[in-house]
Amino acid sequence: MMGPGSALGKDKLMPPYLSYMDFPFEIHIKAVGPDQAETGKFEGYASVFDDVPDDYGDIIVPGAFKKTLAAGGRNGNGIVMLWQHWTDAIPGVWDKMTEDSKGLFGEGRLLQDTQLGHDTYVLVREGAVKGLSIGFDLPRLKPVKKNARGDPDPAAFDVVEERRYLKELILWETSLVSFPAKVNAGVTGVKDA
Repeated sequence: MMGPGSALGKDKLMPPYLSYMDFPFEIHIKAVGPDQAETGKFEGYASVFDDVPDDYGDIIVPGAFKKTLAAGGRNGNGIVMLWQHWTDAIPGVWDKMTEDSKGLFGEGRLLQDTQLGHDTYVLVREGAVKGLSIGFDLPRLKPVKKNARGDPDPAAFDVVEERRYLKELILWETSLVSFPAKVNAGVTGVKDA
């Protein structure tokens, strides 16, 4: 499936100043009767707290999402659901996102009355797409020079043995993606009704 902005190129649609972390998910489909419409609902962990770094060497620690969730995400309007981090490809909405002891848990709906939402739902339901990824920024808590990696403020993270332990994030979006970078997080269910 090509997203709406595929011809433009991924680099023009993914903000270069954001960081991304990808996670896989599992599909568990609930059986329904023929008279019940598919709702496109799914749930799972967009991020998990553990000691396993992602492909970028980052580890998110408990508490990292609390401020951004309380603020309603980057703009205060909630966390956006994207397809493959493409800013012009919105397949659905996140109804609820919370941080618990395991990680960042989300409940979302793929919008069946849009072509992208319907196509994405079919791909997720059939197991063709198995990844979730978060797009985030680090807070600029005080003015400091950025390091070579572009990290804005060491107060937002700790570096131990060349690993960043992220303590606070500004969450922009959570995407459904094809190629996850972390292997131990996931959607816990897809609901047909």
